[in-house]
Amino acid sequence: MNKSLTLSTLFLVIGSALAQSGDEINRPNFVVGDSWTYQQTDLWKNDLKPGTKTIAVKKIKGDQIHFRGTLLDGNKWTYNADLDMNVPYTFKGDKYTNIEYSWPLKAGMSWKNDRQFAAGEAEVTLEETCEVGPLTKVVVPAGEFDTYRIACKGFFTNSLGGQGSHESLNWYAPVVKRYVKLEQRWWVGSRLSDQYKDELTAFHLTQSIAVSQ
Repeated sequence: MNKSLTLSTLFLVIGSALAQSGDEINRPNFVVGDSWTYQQTDLWKNDLKPGTKTIAVKKIKGDQIHFRGTLLDGNKWTYNADLDMNVPYTFKGDKYTNIEYSWPLKAGMSWKNDRQFAAGEAEVTLEETCEVGPLTKVVVPAGEFDTYRIACKGFFTNSLGGQGSHESLNWYAPVVKRYVKLEQRWWVGSRLSDQYKDELTAFHLTQSIAVSQ
C-alpha cells in the first residue's frame, strides 16, 4: 500500500467511508493529486502484461472531474467525468451517460446502463444491467481491501449486423475511492473475443476521504 497513507490515516479513511447509515457508501470526494496505478493480466494466457496504467485527478471544475494518465504502452490518456465518477457524452445528438456507479452504493441495489456509441465503423447499442454484491475482502498487489463487487452484464448489437455480450466485474473499495480490481470479458456471438484483469498496485490520496452529503 502507498506509504503516503499512514496507519492512523487509513483507519480514519475507513471509518469515514463505512460509518454511514445502513452501510450505504456515498460518492467519494476527489482531490487534485489523487492517483492510482494498475497492472493488467491477459486472462487468455494468464500472463502479466508489461508496463502499468496510471490515472490521476488533474482538475476539478464545477461538476466535472478531469482525469489524466498513461496507458500500458506509455501513451497518455484523458477523460472527463461528472462528480459521480460517471462519463457523460453525446452520440448522434443524443445525451448518454456511462454509469459505472450509482450512489449511494449498497448491497443488493441495481441499475440499467443502456447506451449507444461508435466502435470503429460500427454504431453499437448496448443494453446493460449492473448489480452490487455484499461487502467482501479482496487481495490485490496494493493490499487487502473491503470492497463491493459490481457485476454488469450486457447484450450488444451493431450497425454491421453483429451481436454479442459483455461482462464486467468491478471491485470498488471505499478507502481507495476507485476500483481495486476489474475484470472484463467480451463475446462476439458465442465466441469469447477478449478478456483481461486490472489490479491496483499503488495509490496516493492527497487527503482523507470526505463523505459527500
